Amino acid sequence: MNHERNFSKIRGSNEKAVKEGNIYTVGITVTDAGEFEYEPSIVKMDRGDTIEWKFDNEKYYFAVHLGWNTPLDMMQNQGTYKEPIRGQVREDAPNGWYKYFVAAFDRRKEMLLTDDPEFIVKPPKNRGDR
Repeated sequence: MNHERNFSKIRGSNEKAVKEGNIYTVGITVTDAGEFEYEPSIVKMDRGDTIEWKFDNEKYYFAVHLGWNTPLDMMQNQGTYKEPIRGQVREDAPNGWYKYFVAAFDRRKEMLLTDDPEFIVKPPKNRGDR
């Protein structure tokens, strides 16, 4: 069974997205039904690129947490709709798919929502097939 994923066929990926400098911005929203939405839904990054998460609703506090195997220079951080969270892909980061954990706390309803989306670190451009 082949478990490889085709990086170029991910719906909503940033394959053709224009980035500002080396920063990819991911907008996070929570629907009225409590479901998370991401724009773009998947980000593909190179070493040295930065991912920035912006939360689009002022009634929530939010946090991003990455596991011990994170390819970023940060593991966890929290923010508000005014303060995005940023992490840069380390130069020694292995390529692959990485899950991260997003938590949003609704201050009015005192309710915590969670999700576990992914991002991709692409193989280095100068890597030859071995």
